[in-house]
Amino acid sequence: MRTGSRLGNERGIALIMTLFLAIVIAGIAIGVIMMTSNATLISRFHAKEAMMEAAADAGLEQGRDSLNGGGVVLGVTGFDTLELAASVRDASGNIIPGFTRSVFAGRSGITTGQFGVFASVISVISDPRGAVVVRRAQLSQESFAKYAEFTDTFPGGLCVGYGNVKFGPVHSNQNYNLCSTGPAIFNGKLTAVGVITNQAVGTYNAGFQTGVPRINMPTPVQLSQVQTIAAAANMVIAGGSATAGTRDPSVRIEFVAIDLNGNGNTTDANEGFIRVFRAAATGTVANNRAYVNARPWGGLAGVVYMGGASNATDPNMFSPNCGGFITRPAGAVWLRADSIITIFGNSAAGRDSVRLAYGRAGHRCYLGGDSVLTRNPLTDAWDPSVATPYGAWVPWALAPNAAVIAAVGATKAAYLWPITRALNNNFQGVIYVNGSIGVSGQVRSQALLAATGDVMLDDDLTYVTAPNTTCADILGYTSPQGIHMADNNVNSPFRVNNNYQAHWDDTDSETYNGVFLALTTFDGENPTTGAQSSTPAAGREDCPVGIAQGRGCDVVVGGLIQRNAGATASTSGAGWNDQYSYDNCSLNNPPPYFPTTGRYSKYQYYEIDPVGFSVATWYANNQ
Repeated sequence: MRTGSRLGNERGIALIMTLFLAIVIAGIAIGVIMMTSNATLISRFHAKEAMMEAAADAGLEQGRDSLNGGGVVLGVTGFDTLELAASVRDASGNIIPGFTRSVFAGRSGITTGQFGVFASVISVISDPRGAVVVRRAQLSQESFAKYAEFTDTFPGGLCVGYGNVKFGPVHSNQNYNLCSTGPAIFNGKLTAVGVITNQAVGTYNAGFQTGVPRINMPTPVQLSQVQTIAAAANMVIAGGSATAGTRDPSVRIEFVAIDLNGNGNTTDANEGFIRVFRAAATGTVANNRAYVNARPWGGLAGVVYMGGASNATDPNMFSPNCGGFITRPAGAVWLRADSIITIFGNSAAGRDSVRLAYGRAGHRCYLGGDSVLTRNPLTDAWDPSVATPYGAWVPWALAPNAAVIAAVGATKAAYLWPITRALNNNFQGVIYVNGSIGVSGQVRSQALLAATGDVMLDDDLTYVTAPNTTCADILGYTSPQGIHMADNNVNSPFRVNNNYQAHWDDTDSETYNGVFLALTTFDGENPTTGAQSSTPAAGREDCPVGIAQGRGCDVVVGGLIQRNAGATASTSGAGWNDQYSYDNCSLNNPPPYFPTTGRYSKYQYYEIDPVGFSVATWYANNQ
């Protein structure tokens, strides 16, 4: 009896287990339904989020396009509303229901323009349920410094070839003409508004594109806007005449680097300076300017040749810029040509003595005011405070720093104009010249030289730290006139006893580091005259070795931006052989306040937390 009772009770447990299993199965079914439903909701949420993000990104691109279209000019402060709660459309132009978009644009970062022009476009997407997506694109205006070569007008009679190699971006606002004989190699992208003539002879390692939009060059007014910035740092210089074509400026700037701390180099951030030499206000204007820029001395006022010499045969017989070694009882001594004439007389003896000095090793020419021309040959002392008959060094407006005095002495320190923030607190990178100017030297700074007249490249102008390395040094040049390699005694061979004599500088070729922007042209002065490839080797400056050339190479490391493509040589071998290369520092670290194209490109992209976001507050905090 007990056994039967037990069996009956166990049958009840089976019922309970059946009910339990039914509940579990039902729970699983409900879980599957809920999971499927959640997956659908999550999928829909991600799809919506992706749509909102895509719409926000499209707003950023739309904003950048509006800025590049020229219809919006951003102020230094504040922001512009490009869209406000506008409908969002897809690629086909259809309205996407439920979304609205607001797009704003304004300057951001450092808005002075010293380090470039930056802007931010903010795109805000909202839906009726309160979902918000905020995205920001930081834009930078393209600097003209990015170009290895930029030409607004490309004359039909000018062509590029003969082995030319371009290392950075190249652009022409017209056609780009290649010589039919070629070749020309482009390692940066070549773009042209028109066509590329003789396109087949070029090699385009970064590609090319024709029919691109025109890029307008800056105006003279835009170039002059940096004057007030230079004035705050006592860096406004009264130059020579600003009239176009004035290629004999009465003032020159020499960039110099001084080892202030005695560590054996001039790479420290406070070791960059300029010196300014100005032609005398008295005397003969032509003679004074010729001295400043080391021009040929023949034919100038007061020059009277002795027999057998003339302006054509010996243009520097009386030059105060050029000289050589003369043997005297006390030993050989280097003297200027005018000093040799003074010693030996304006006669056959004086004539032959100058020619002898010019023919010896060590013959050299120097720019006006150089210490070699003015130092005492017995004591080897140089005092920049002592004026020459033709001009004098100009002291800086402020008292020199103690560190400079300790390094070079109080007298020389007074004539050093500091071009770094460390020694010139208000210096923001701008040297401004009212008029024309001659330039040369070695740059230790990041600066812009802005002139209202012609800029003459009187001699080599290089960086202390080499281009394409640390980007510690960079120099931009701007002029509403032209920038020209000077045909002077330093850069060009001249006749001695009616035969061309070369090697008047420490190097045959001219080397220029920097980014040049001229609203007329960058060229060589008198490129078809003087020594040519047919001149005997002693009278020319070949470049490269074995290639006959009148004045050697012009080695430009940086960029050339010009209204009109200019000539630097002739087919006869006169002038210079172009050897241009690109400084990659110009792309990401352009000279301060260097003109921009006005076109914005993408720089950085950010997501912004929408919680508590205020567009007005953001721009106020980031300008």
